[in-house]
Amino acid sequence: MARSKQESIYQRKDGMWVAVLELPTKNGKRRRRLVYGSTEKAAKQKLKTERRTLEDRGDLPTSSPTLEWWMNYWLKHVAPISTRPNTLVGYEAVVRNHIIPAIGKRKLSKLMPDDIREVHDRILSTPKKKAEPDGPKLSSTYALNAHRILARALKIAEREGKVGRNPCDLMDAPRKTAPQLEALDIPEAKAVLKKAAEALDAPGDYDPMPMLYAFYLLTASRRGEALGLEWSRVSTHLDVNAQLQRIRDISQAPADYATTHLVGNFYLAAVKTNAGNRVLPLVDPLKTMLTLHSQRAGVSPHGLVFCHADGAPIDPDSVTVGWQRWLTRSGITSKHVRLHDLRHTTVDLLYEAHVPEDIIIDIVGHSTRMQSRAYKVRRSDPRLTSAMEALSGLLT
Repeated sequence: MARSKQESIYQRKDGMWVAVLELPTKNGKRRRRLVYGSTEKAAKQKLKTERRTLEDRGDLPTSSPTLEWWMNYWLKHVAPISTRPNTLVGYEAVVRNHIIPAIGKRKLSKLMPDDIREVHDRILSTPKKKAEPDGPKLSSTYALNAHRILARALKIAEREGKVGRNPCDLMDAPRKTAPQLEALDIPEAKAVLKKAAEALDAPGDYDPMPMLYAFYLLTASRRGEALGLEWSRVSTHLDVNAQLQRIRDISQAPADYATTHLVGNFYLAAVKTNAGNRVLPLVDPLKTMLTLHSQRAGVSPHGLVFCHADGAPIDPDSVTVGWQRWLTRSGITSKHVRLHDLRHTTVDLLYEAHVPEDIIIDIVGHSTRMQSRAYKVRRSDPRLTSAMEALSGLLT
């Protein structure tokens, strides 16, 4: 038999059990918090948990905010504390374009795994290009990214008592589809280097982009690492410890995010990981190519190795776009090799040159073996020089 509503626990007509917890009054008004259970025992257990939380915090909210409110709050006040600015921009795009439209109006405290799954389904059915509704859809990798963003935001909500349990913990995340990566073979890599060498001697205005692409190929550098390289860090070695970034709002950067402002919204920032901070021997042909490049390139007031003729930093996005055009100019039209995939090309070539795996890891700055690397003293390893010479030997 159902208990009366004057009691702390009662049963509704639909069979759901409701537990009522009295909260401190505000402005003389009575306040209560309701918790629900499919059985009386479940409702009592939730009531017990809420009482314990009330004792710890002194008060509890009487109603749950929506997920939209929480995600906006998290993006503005919580995530910036520990998230790099450009990563935060990516978070905002996923939240605004997919998470909020799908389940933003749901009550935070009532979120279930099915709600999270609804976000996955929305993403996997969304065309990559709006103009092509029947074209390729967004990938499972994108859905996984959205899941991780939600899990991170709801973890904080759980810690602050706004949700009883993070629904992302109650389900499997989307499985990331293995990407179909394409890499250049040795003849194709040679073609890219040949075009770069020709550009170094070409009459007329100098175009630094071919040399930049050759640099990526010969060093396995990431996009921003090459663009952020300064002449002061070029000697018998290349000291890779910074990257060029375009940061929309530096005020959103974490307090410990070290940057140096160059001009406009261009900044030099530290590389992401300790593994990315590396020193590479400078060997031919790159050594000679950089010498010729220094004689023709614009002079950067910031000491950048790669810059426009007027010394301005090169926009990272323009480098990505220009790479596809340069592939075509190099006679490579049967493959779609992304700029970042040049790192895979370099790794393939290093393996083909029989370079030991631990040296490959040092060259490309992968984050494997991070624990041992954290205690490793930087040393001059002659095998690094041999590895860079072996790579160059394949291409020259």
